[in-house]
Amino acid sequence: MASKKLIAGLNKALADEIGSILQYLWQHWMVDGPYAPSFMEVFEKASRDEMRHMEIVGERIVVLGGDPTTQSSTVVKSRDAIQMVKDNLAAEKQAVQLYKELVKLADQEKDSATRHMLEGILLEEEAHLDLWQTMLGRMSPGTGES
Repeated sequence: MASKKLIAGLNKALADEIGSILQYLWQHWMVDGPYAPSFMEVFEKASRDEMRHMEIVGERIVVLGGDPTTQSSTVVKSRDAIQMVKDNLAAEKQAVQLYKELVKLADQEKDSATRHMLEGILLEEEAHLDLWQTMLGRMSPGTGES
C-alpha cells in the first residue's frame, strides 16, 4: 500500500493534468492571429497527451488504494498566442519538477511500478517543455530560454 504522501502527490499531478487538458483545449479553441492555424493542432495534440497522462495517473491512484481527484488545477486563459505558449512553458516546468519529486518518492517507497510509470510521463512532459521553449524561441527570439 502506498503512503498518503505518494497518493496526495499523484492527486496533485492528476489535478495538474486535468488543468492542462482544459488549458490546451481552451487555447485550441481560442487562439487567433497569424499563429492560429499551426497552433490549433499543437494545442489539441498536447491536450491529448495530457489526457493519456490523466488516465494513467488516475488508474494508478486507484491501484494504490486512493481516490482520484476530479478537481482541476488553475486554468490560465490568455488571449495572446505568445502568452499562451509562455503559460504552457511555465506549467510544464512545474509538471517536470513535480514528476521528478514523485519519481524520488516512489523510489523511496520501493514502488518500482509507480516509479516506472512516472518516469514515462516525465519523459513526455520534458518533451512538452522542449516544444514550448522551441515555439517561444521561434516566435520571439531571446524569450525561449528556460
